[in-house]
Amino acid sequence: MTISEKNEEEPFLAGVESASDEAYNSQKEYSSRINLQKGYFIFLIVQAALLALNVSMLIFNTFHSCEIKVQFAREEVEEPYSPAHAIVQYKIQSLDLTATELSPFFGEPRPELDEAWSGLTESSMVEISAQDMKIMNKSSIAIKETGGYVGYYAVYHQLHCLKRMYQMNYKEYYSDLAGSFTMEHFQHCMEVLRQGLMCKPDLTVNTMQWEPRASLGYVGVTAWDRKCIDWDSFHAWTNTKTIPTPLEDFIVPKKEEGSFGP
Repeated sequence: MTISEKNEEEPFLAGVESASDEAYNSQKEYSSRINLQKGYFIFLIVQAALLALNVSMLIFNTFHSCEIKVQFAREEVEEPYSPAHAIVQYKIQSLDLTATELSPFFGEPRPELDEAWSGLTESSMVEISAQDMKIMNKSSIAIKETGGYVGYYAVYHQLHCLKRMYQMNYKEYYSDLAGSFTMEHFQHCMEVLRQGLMCKPDLTVNTMQWEPRASLGYVGVTAWDRKCIDWDSFHAWTNTKTIPTPLEDFIVPKKEEGSFGP
C-alpha cells in the first residue's frame, strides 16, 4: 500500500471509530439512566412500604393505647377487701321469676316460710378476725375469748330488710314484731335495698315477647343466663363464722378494756 493510499484510509477509519465510540457512549448513558430510574423506582417502593408500615403502627398504637387506657380506667377502681373474696365462687344460672307461688319465701304466713327465712338470714352476724379487720382498716365490737370482732355482710342486711318488709304485710300474724313495723324502719329498708341494687346492678339484658293473655299483649322475658355467686357455698361458709344469739352473750361489755378494736 502506498503512502497516499494509507493517508486516505486513515481518516476514514478514524471516523468509523469515532462513530462507534459515540454510539457506545450513548448506549452507556441510556443504560445508566435506566438503572437510575430503576433505582428511584425501587427507592419509592421501599419508602411507600415504610410509610404504610408507619401508618399501620400509628393506627395500632392509637387503638391499643385507647384499649390500655380503658383497661387501666377499669382497674383503677379496686374493690375494697373482704374476707369473702377468698372463698366466693361463681356460676352461670338463669332465674325463674314466673313461679313465685312455689317460692318458700312468699305466700301466706306459715311455719315453713318462717323457717325458710330464718335459714336464709341465720348468718347475719359473723366473726371477723383481727387480721382481716386490720387489712380493711375497720374497727368493731370485740367477741369474748376468740380475739375476733363482730361483722356482718351487707347482703344479709338486705335480706333482713326484705324479710321485714314481707312481715309488715302481715302485721296481725307477726304481732310480736309490732315494734319493728314503723314507717321509719320501712323507709330504712327501702333505702338499703335501693342503694344495694344500684351499687351492684344486675346487667343481664331481658327481652320482650308477645303474649295475648297479658293485659298489654306482651310480657318481659327474664329467664336468661347471668353470672351469679354460688350462694350455697357462700352461705355454708358464713355459717361457720356465725355468732350465736343473743349477741349480747358473746361480746365484750363496753366497760371492759378491749371491747372495741383492733
